[in-house]
Amino acid sequence: MIKNPALGYSASLEVTIGGVPFDYSSMTSITIEYDENKHDMATIRMSGLPPQAVVDYRGAPVEIVFYTSPSYRDTFIGYIEEINPVSETRQGLVNGSPMQDATLTCLGTSYGMRGDRSKIWEDTSLLDITAHMAYVYGFSYSVPDTGIRYHSKLQHDESDFSFLSRQAREHGLSMSVHGTHIDVWDPFDALSRRKATFYASGIKHAFTNTQPSPGQITNFKGSFGRNAADGVYKDTSVSVLGDRGVTFDVTSSQVLGVEPGKFPHRQSVLVDSYAEAENIIRAESRKSYDYTAKLEVLGIAGALPGTVVLVDGFNTEYDGYWYVRGVKHTITTGVFSSVLDVARNATLQFENTNVSKYRTPPAASYINGKWRASRLRSDVYST
Repeated sequence: MIKNPALGYSASLEVTIGGVPFDYSSMTSITIEYDENKHDMATIRMSGLPPQAVVDYRGAPVEIVFYTSPSYRDTFIGYIEEINPVSETRQGLVNGSPMQDATLTCLGTSYGMRGDRSKIWEDTSLLDITAHMAYVYGFSYSVPDTGIRYHSKLQHDESDFSFLSRQAREHGLSMSVHGTHIDVWDPFDALSRRKATFYASGIKHAFTNTQPSPGQITNFKGSFGRNAADGVYKDTSVSVLGDRGVTFDVTSSQVLGVEPGKFPHRQSVLVDSYAEAENIIRAESRKSYDYTAKLEVLGIAGALPGTVVLVDGFNTEYDGYWYVRGVKHTITTGVFSSVLDVARNATLQFENTNVSKYRTPPAASYINGKWRASRLRSDVYST
């Protein structure tokens, strides 16, 4: 049973399945994972799952609210996609059930965007594609207006989620669907756009602050190297279909004005204009980072891909702001921990821009058997 003890550091929980509050006496742990360009996922581990629930819970809507204070709070919303019960006769009954152990795998609302489709998008833009997806699935959305339009885009045997993610990446952007909100953003605008900046304190503070608090670092695993996006290391090329069916290559050395890269890297796309090729190359140049790290910290509810964490306590140049690419939360009795997948460049990559601030999306509602945004609000902004 997960509970918030007098000692230790844990999170308060509110869990509902099918609109009914969950029986905490059978729950032993919860893991929640968020990553840019991927589906949200939660795993509930149970001891003594009622046998009928194995059938009743399939496809059921789930909502997990977890928090340590009003300022550190988050909500996972999705559906139970898979149930894996285990019953071993010699272990007898647990909480009156022969299912001694069970794992409930829950996926976010974006999982409904799966399924391969084929479509030609004509005279379109990233904004048009995002707005269409939001309308089809009943989501709200925020997306930058890049000002780039395409004569046509091909979606061939590709899910809507995968297609939207690919379009964002081709602009050097990231995306996620958290709750019932599609968010597309520029990682370089993260510090200017996002209100949520979290603090992670290193070993210097561990011995001066005896009270556990969100963000205290328990383990730092870093990887420090040369930015693979610079022109000295990699020379990206994109093929362009020109007049009369003749193709030609556009390279990063041409677009970025750098020396030809040491290693060739051809993008597996064929575009119909130099402008498209240039956009892809500039987007590719922003994907790699000098420094990456896994930060294991006391749990930070509310940390999401696209937010920023301020790392302090190492007394070196990599103290400072890091971009959050992914988060894994684990909640058990007496323990609430988070692992942050973070990255930054040797020279601070965050641009001090006038980009509009992130707006809190509308709440989610469960309507006619589906999670939907309570209002189909759009937030279109300039970068």
